[in-house]
Amino acid sequence: MKDLPEQEIVAAYAQGGTLKGIAARHGVSTTTIRRVLLRHNVEIRTKRPPKLSPHQVEEVRQKYSEGMTARAIAKEYEVSSLAVLWALGDMERRPAKRQERTDLPEQEIADRYRAGESQAALVSAYGTSPEKVRQILKRANVPVRKAPQASKLPTEEVIAAYEQGATLRALGKQYGVGWDTVRVFLIKQGVQLRPSGSPAALTEEQRSEAKALYRQGMRKSDIARRFGVRAHVVASLLRDEPKPTAARQGLTDEQVNEARRLYREGVAAAAIAEQLGVSAHSVRRVVGPELRRDAE
Repeated sequence: MKDLPEQEIVAAYAQGGTLKGIAARHGVSTTTIRRVLLRHNVEIRTKRPPKLSPHQVEEVRQKYSEGMTARAIAKEYEVSSLAVLWALGDMERRPAKRQERTDLPEQEIADRYRAGESQAALVSAYGTSPEKVRQILKRANVPVRKAPQASKLPTEEVIAAYEQGATLRALGKQYGVGWDTVRVFLIKQGVQLRPSGSPAALTEEQRSEAKALYRQGMRKSDIARRFGVRAHVVASLLRDEPKPTAARQGLTDEQVNEARRLYREGVAAAAIAEQLGVSAHSVRRVVGPELRRDAE
């Protein structure tokens, strides 16, 4: 562990310096700075000071008791809603009320639905509830369309897309039905479904591509998004793949050795990353858990 000017650190913190700022200045972690301060019996600041003066706090509490919302108060005093909630303290809070629109253009909504827009699209467009849209359509004597039926799905097209690796959710979104509707449809057509929680959820071609992408440095979460499957499916597939090497982290062998040397001396991963021009995540990956335990 490198020698640190502990009195200087204590003085800097007493003058308002932050753990993060002091740590960056000395090239160590915030945990190291915290330990120095505790060693000198310095009380660590844990809460930010309120942005409202005592007089404003009283005004805020009065306005809230008169019925003004926390959001409106925050806007008036140009502070965050969190600062207002802080000022309210242990005051009894009013339950939030959902504001329903009362000026909905009913004829326009009915016309748009007749033109082919869905109820969900209208709910989103006018910021109202599904029940409100249904009531408007009923008053306008507009026949409500039934949800698309599985029987109307293009059989060969859906089966071909699924066998090529498309997921149930992706197909449901494409054809405007639920994923479970697609699932039932495929089962009735005699299609063998892929297990959703295992690598078999991917085709053989996709599994090969996923492994190749992983070897090239792509993260598992990104691979999962690419193929439209859950992260644990990819994790299970790559379970026996070699762990990321230094090259995959964008570091040369010399940089790896330098990163480990600096980490042993107590330099924070963030400071090492800045010096080497890589991410702190890359540094932590090459340092390894064994070395991190030794450094502590």
